[in-house]
Amino acid sequence: MSRRTKKTRARDKRFFEALESSPLVSVTKAAKAAGYSRPSVYEYKKKDPDFAARFNGIMDERIEELESAAYEMAYIGEVDYKTVIDPKTKKKKTIPVRKRHAGILMFLLGAGNPEKYRTNYKTAGTESSEIEELTDEELAALDAELDADISRYEVM
Repeated sequence: MSRRTKKTRARDKRFFEALESSPLVSVTKAAKAAGYSRPSVYEYKKKDPDFAARFNGIMDERIEELESAAYEMAYIGEVDYKTVIDPKTKKKKTIPVRKRHAGILMFLLGAGNPEKYRTNYKTAGTESSEIEELTDEELAALDAELDADISRYEVM
């Protein structure tokens, strides 16, 4: 276990400057740049509301930047190049092809509308402990609802 380091304004300043300098700078690297240990940073975050607010603000900005990049990759994608044969001239030519990221798109859909797009989404009343507490009538109603759902997908 790392030893706790003494918190100072100068170290705080170095820590936050390092953390804000790039999204590639981890908490561990920023702590090291300030002369803190990583566990110390999280201890200061628990005990000092101003430190916590600034730390959380920086981390929230990072998440927003990642979300923006994810949306851009899902909607716009990236340009790749493909070599094709021109049907008129029969010569090879390189054309730009836009590639969107389906995995990111599905992730964003699942995050935005989990009831519809997440396969592991649990609706109310489906936890095993909750099911055990249902009456026979409630279980029969759930069973009928599931049968109706299943019949919609059956192949005739």
